[in-house]
This record gives sequence, C-alpha cells and structure tokens, in this order.
Amino acid sequence: MPFNPFSIDLPDRKIIPAVIEYLLAQNTLIVYATPGTGKSTLLSLALLDEAWLGWS
Repeated sequence: MPFNPFSIDLPDRKIIPAVIEYLLAQNTLIVYATPGTGKSTLLSLALLDEAWLGWS
C-alpha cells in the first residue's frame, strides 16, 4: 500500500507539491520551519515514492 502523506495532519503537507515540483528542477532544497511541522517525518516519506529517486 503506498504512503499517502496528505492523510497526516502536519503543517508541511501543504508544501509537498511545491517541494516535489522544485526538486524536479533542482537537486537541492532547504526547508526551514519550526519543530513539529513534519520536515523530517512527513516530507521524507512523501518523497520516497517519487520516480526520480531511482528506487525500484
């Protein structure tokens, strides 16, 4: 079952589409936000399913 990052109520879920779009064009992104917004938990899991990561 694929992970659905939008099912978790953390503030950073709102920026997931923008992060994905940015990382399609650039290979580096710094996300600055207060603790508890989902930077290290939600964003990293949301990006795992992206094809450009190269995971099979």
